[in-house]
Amino acid sequence: MNHVELIGLLAETSAAMSAATVLVLLLRGPLLRWFGAGLAYASWWLVPLTTLAVLLPAAPRPLVPGNWIVVAGGAVPTTAPVPHSPNADPWLALSVLWLIGAVAMTLLTVWRQRRFQRGLGPLRPRGDGTHQAGAQAGLPAAFGLLRPKIVVPDDFEQRYDAEQQALIRAHEATHIARGDLGFNALAMALRCLYWFNPLLHYAAARFRHDQELSCDARVIARHPQARRAYAQAMFTTQLAAQVTPLGCHWGSTHPLRERIEMLKRETHTRPRRVAGALLILALGGLAGAAAWAAQPSLSPRERQITLDTTLTMSKWTSRMIAMNAAEKAGLQIVNPQALDDRKNTTMKFDRVPVATIMELAGMESGTEPRFDVDRVTFVPSANPRIFAGNRYVGPDGSLLPVPPADATSIPAPAR
Repeated sequence: MNHVELIGLLAETSAAMSAATVLVLLLRGPLLRWFGAGLAYASWWLVPLTTLAVLLPAAPRPLVPGNWIVVAGGAVPTTAPVPHSPNADPWLALSVLWLIGAVAMTLLTVWRQRRFQRGLGPLRPRGDGTHQAGAQAGLPAAFGLLRPKIVVPDDFEQRYDAEQQALIRAHEATHIARGDLGFNALAMALRCLYWFNPLLHYAAARFRHDQELSCDARVIARHPQARRAYAQAMFTTQLAAQVTPLGCHWGSTHPLRERIEMLKRETHTRPRRVAGALLILALGGLAGAAAWAAQPSLSPRERQITLDTTLTMSKWTSRMIAMNAAEKAGLQIVNPQALDDRKNTTMKFDRVPVATIMELAGMESGTEPRFDVDRVTFVPSANPRIFAGNRYVGPDGSLLPVPPADATSIPAPAR
């Protein structure tokens, strides 16, 4: 993947991700009221699923046959490829800028996580399966992707009574059991890759809040008589000043008022939760289908590639050029043996449709390409062209049309 394709992919997936995020933010309130916190939290899966849908191959579309012209030095489409200037390439600059931002965001995430863990001091195992830290801020919490652990503050017994301690342990254990630590890591990875998207950073905070609401609802569903003790434990907890990016805090989200209000609601019935789950599945399918359908439906033969055979000392042949172009474009050559593998060829293609390169490769061996979605077969040409001087000519000896003098051309095969 070159830098042009990279920026295009980032822009396309970021747009799909933003659209899905807006949809989830709009649906969040109604989902909380009608179906509960669990379904509101589950709706956030629409964001990565919609993004993945963009990465699926687009549906091929019928193509209009190319109108090729032949010039001194080679064949090009009537719409000339954009000249490439390595010394002033904005796409390369954008790629470098994106990489710098992604690396910086990743390093910041690692630094924040390590700073949080160092601030806990030595961890002492407890008899209830948790670990006791030498600090208070941001605790209780759960963290650790490979070896998850629940960490409580040094004043755990003094701050909470026995019932509250059990509820807090159940809350953090629920985070671990349902994989919330991994989901937070995935959300953080997306923020690092798409650091330039402010909507994603805003959505991450709402995602973490819905995660806590959902966890609260699951614990209360198991302990319906403990709502008052659960709320009191929330008020007693010291809120985390700095949320660990790869963990779950008991008291990490604002406003607490919404969490307290959710505790007062009765647990939704199973039929309503099933209806909500079906709604989320339907929305996921529609959002994914819309993102997939919105892709530019470029077939492999339309994809523009850059291929420079002049940078190597090896002897390039028509077969080698065609096979390298096919690999870049995602095409499969059914019968590469039909191409000439004897003549030395030197060509330089800069963002040229792969169909052009396949036609040039076929000229060398008297064949022409036949495309079938992602497969290409070389068949004997009904109108063979031979190289005469610096132009291709037909079997009747007539020269093929010459474009305007300022047209971009492809260097001719070396003889």
